Formats: sequence, C-alpha cells, structure tokens
Amino acid sequence: MLETKAERREKTPETAKCPSLKKSTKQRVSIRGTKEVKLGPQLIGKNGVLTPFELDGYVAGMSILDRLFTELEKIGSGDFGDVWRGENNGDVFAIKKSKQEVKTGDPDKFKEVEMLHHLPRHPNLLRFHKAWLEKDFIYIQMELCRTNLLEYSKNGLEEKTIWKIVRHLLSGLHALHRNKYLHNDIKPENILVGSDGFFKLADFGLMRRVDCSKGIEGDSRYLALEVLLNNTTSMESDIYALAITFLEITTNLHLDTDAEYRVKYKTFQIPDRFFDGRSDELRSLIQKMMNLDASKRPSCVELLNEPRIFENLTEREKRSLKIRGESEEPASECSEIRNGSVSPEVPKSPITKKPRTVSPKSKTPKISPKISGSPSTPVRQPPPVLNFSSPDNSPPSTPLSNRRRPMASTRLSPRVLEL
Repeated sequence: MLETKAERREKTPETAKCPSLKKSTKQRVSIRGTKEVKLGPQLIGKNGVLTPFELDGYVAGMSILDRLFTELEKIGSGDFGDVWRGENNGDVFAIKKSKQEVKTGDPDKFKEVEMLHHLPRHPNLLRFHKAWLEKDFIYIQMELCRTNLLEYSKNGLEEKTIWKIVRHLLSGLHALHRNKYLHNDIKPENILVGSDGFFKLADFGLMRRVDCSKGIEGDSRYLALEVLLNNTTSMESDIYALAITFLEITTNLHLDTDAEYRVKYKTFQIPDRFFDGRSDELRSLIQKMMNLDASKRPSCVELLNEPRIFENLTEREKRSLKIRGESEEPASECSEIRNGSVSPEVPKSPITKKPRTVSPKSKTPKISPKISGSPSTPVRQPPPVLNFSSPDNSPPSTPLSNRRRPMASTRLSPRVLEL
C-alpha cells in the first residue's frame, strides 16, 4: 500500500546506517619502490585537454584548494565525492573533490567536466566555473546553493511554491533539450535552491547528448518504464523523471524500490487522499507527464505553454518560446564524443547567399551571325525565336553550319569581319 514519508517514519524507526564496504587502495608505486612522479595542478578544458594551472604566487606543495579559497568548510559528501564551501575575493563557491583517483586508461575519466563545459548558461541550471586535476583527483568549482529540493520540501510545500518549482525546472530542462542534451538523473537530491531564489537542475554526471544515451541509467525510483526495459534514455524519460519529482513534492509520497510498490506509483495508481488540498490542474499536469506511452508525453515547450505556467513566465522566456526552434542537429559521431576526441559543436546557422541577378539578355549568351557596330567587338544578342507554324516565319536560308561558325570562338577572324 502506498504511504507518505511521515507514515513510513512512524512505522520504521530510524536506525544507524551500516557503513558501505569499500576496498582500500594503496598508493601506487613504481617497480623500484619509489613514488610515481605526479604533474602539478592542471586545468581540465573542453574534450579533457589538460593545461598547466597558472596561478600567481603558487607555492609548490600547496594545494589549489588552499591557495584559492579561504574559510574552507566541508558541507557534504556523496558516493562520488566530497563538497566544500570556500570564499574567493568575496564570492562563495562550492568545490567538489572526487573520492577516487582518476584512472589513466579510462576514456570517460573527464566526461562530467566535458559535459559541464558544454552546459548552456541559464538561471535554472547550476553554474559551472572551472575544473582542475591535482594529484590525480578532480576538483570542480560550481555555484554555491542553499540546499537541495529534498530537504527544502520535507515539511510540505504550498501549491503556489510548487508551481514556481514546476516553472523553473521546466525552463532549465528546456535549455538542455534545446541544445540536444539529456540530464538522465533528475530527482529532488539533484535539484538545488540557489541563493537568488531560483530552483536549479544540478549534478550533471550522467548528462549526455541525445544520440549517446544508450546504457545511461540513473535512480531506478525515477526512471520511466521504457528505460528499465530498453536501457535507453530520451527527452521523454527526462520529462517522466521530472514528473515523479513533482509527484513527490506535491503528495509527500514515499518512494520505495520494492518492485510491486514502485509499479503502483509509476502507473499513477495513487489514491485521492494523497492529493487532498491540491488542484485538479496540478494533478492533471503530473499525470500527463507520466503517460506510459512516451510518445504522448508533452515536451518542455508544450508544458511551458500551459496557461498556468505561461502566464508567470518572464517576457524574455515568452519570447524565447516563440522565437527558438527545435531544429538543431545532434552531434553525429557518438563514439568519438564518448571518447572525448571530438567536441559536440553548436550547429551553425545556414549562410544565405544573395540571389544572382541576371539580365534577360545574358541568360543564354550567343554571338549573332550578323555583325554590327565595331568590327573588333562582337555583339551579343538573344537567339531569335522561330515559329515554324506561321507561314510568315520560315527557316533562315543561311546554312546551319555557317550560322554556328561564329560560336566556335569569341574572337572572329578578319576574313569573317570583311564579309
């Protein structure tokens, strides 16, 4: 039976979590027993290109984290890394450090950074600043936010706030889809609340081009059924994951990984009591986004044009929906992009050439057999229109071979000119 998070907490007392078992890895040493020589800090650019991190006043042995930032404070930890808060010249940032050293032969070791370099600038997408490699660990400097949506919504939200979240996240996802990218891991933990009051999509570790989405799998609680079957994500599966997120913050529904439990809420078999105090309009919107037929799910553009959402968009956002098209082509070589050898380029707008204006007389230039004017300059005239059906227009008496003669060359001999 479906239950809310509060009901689940009452039934299941909180217990200490068992620590995850991880193999301890020793620092690699060379054959001679000495430590490997590591390069200094390097910036990670597009396509994973490394360049020396040039920093004024850099002291060998001092980490970039300590050199660039003050008031460092660890604010979070996850499966893939630790997050620190740091100040630089009065601005505050979040810096994520990978938990594991990068593997030299791994072609995807810089994949997340490569995707971040292609992330479009948008107020509803977490802003990326830079990334660097230091002692085989990856550091990513991002915009600092207040909290995530899971924490923000744990005590329930007013419907007015939910509609604001819907609008913000659809705008951010539209920016990704418009540039032919998929998020692939949308859930409340990966949505942050910015200090500017904007709700932002974050955690782009699984972001891929639309034609490189095979085998990408996020949290099973938010995955569409077709992704579980085919293991291929799409824009429609992003919409579905966003719908589950809206469902969770609207109903405070507990999401379980149990197969039977999961089928109930994923097929929208949800009792009416979960929607008490919520409008039918909000419930209908979520249900449309969770359509089991992926082809019938509305796109971001269609959802943003819903009256309740559209009326609260900024004028700039409204113009963007009217002006921008969905005709951009995705990158063609999926394998090369996955290996990092080719950068997905932004499609260029077609170059339109001015139509060449041709005068009627120059459409089919021919030299007339009859020469007039200066003997050194041949006169170009349009060919005569012959109408043999009329008795008044009979074929010329001049032999055909003589009439074609001047066409052999644009320069006429003196003998021809004398004639």
